[in-house]
Amino acid sequence: MANRPNTFLTLLHSVLHYGGIATFNTLSDTIHALATGGELCSDIQLLYLCATVGPILYRLVDHEALYVQILGDLLSSLVQICPRISHLDAECSTDAIEQVMDFFCFVKDQFDPGRSAWRRLAPHIAALPVLLRYQLQCMVDQ
Repeated sequence: MANRPNTFLTLLHSVLHYGGIATFNTLSDTIHALATGGELCSDIQLLYLCATVGPILYRLVDHEALYVQILGDLLSSLVQICPRISHLDAECSTDAIEQVMDFFCFVKDQFDPGRSAWRRLAPHIAALPVLLRYQLQCMVDQ
């Protein structure tokens, strides 16, 4: 049963791919509960969550409030996780954090719901450590 994680991710992807707005609301509620409950403990867990959300974001652009809620909760989780990474500072990051940052840059480039949506995410970005804040601030300023 070494293939369980891959099987689960494939099933989850299918549910999200073929699901409707009710499925996306459930996903958003789940991500919000994880973000506000402080249950995400590592950069790897956040990376997996971003990988789960990534394939469906193009369907959420037309639902701006839901889109912003999900991205805001992912950013909030990043803010909570950063202090737990002892070697994260102004000059050093982790591979998983860098991939999460790439995720946000990809999202901005590919699925941009507009400037107002990114401005609503600005408080989350402002709470990030300096290195990460600098990388994402351009998304709000553009």
